[in-house]
Amino acid sequence: MLAVDTKPKTYKDKVNQSIAFSGLTVDFFTQKKVKELSKYVKGKTILNVGCGVGLLDKHLAPLAKRWVGIDIDRESIKEASKNEGEYLWYDGVKIPAGKFDVILCINVLHHVESHLQQNLFREMAGHLDGVLICLEHNPWNPITRFIFKHSEIDKGCVMLSAARVRSFMDFFDLKAKTIFHAFGTQTITFGRKNDK
Repeated sequence: MLAVDTKPKTYKDKVNQSIAFSGLTVDFFTQKKVKELSKYVKGKTILNVGCGVGLLDKHLAPLAKRWVGIDIDRESIKEASKNEGEYLWYDGVKIPAGKFDVILCINVLHHVESHLQQNLFREMAGHLDGVLICLEHNPWNPITRFIFKHSEIDKGCVMLSAARVRSFMDFFDLKAKTIFHAFGTQTITFGRKNDK
């Protein structure tokens, strides 16, 4: 009998394996995010913090005036740089770029160790000239909790509630509000500079 390697090979494969029971794919959720975020990106300067392999970048970067993606994983940056825009390695401490109209932080915060989250918000607030958009898994949704618990990508991570994300934004004087997205499996928290 021929052995078949069923171990996921790519980021997309890993996500698709985690959500296979739903009958949906990562592309479905990517398109939902693109639809929601495109109105904030069009014609703006964008920093995508934790851009990963660039799943969103492929769709959103062409809409932006300037697009910069950063990530701590050099292999992810290499993959993301196949998209339009500029891609930089991020050391996890100091964001290597200027000021931006919009900063995206999409499904990243739960991968950041809790003692480093405040510094990440400090860095993002320091590079923000408009709106910070943080999209995170909704820890109160039972479907999200099930997927998160069984996800290879999220192993060892801790989900952040929208209230926790808002508290970081409040600490750095960003006026924050939260909405639910993608069947309530995600929360989007917007933080705006008070002078904007």
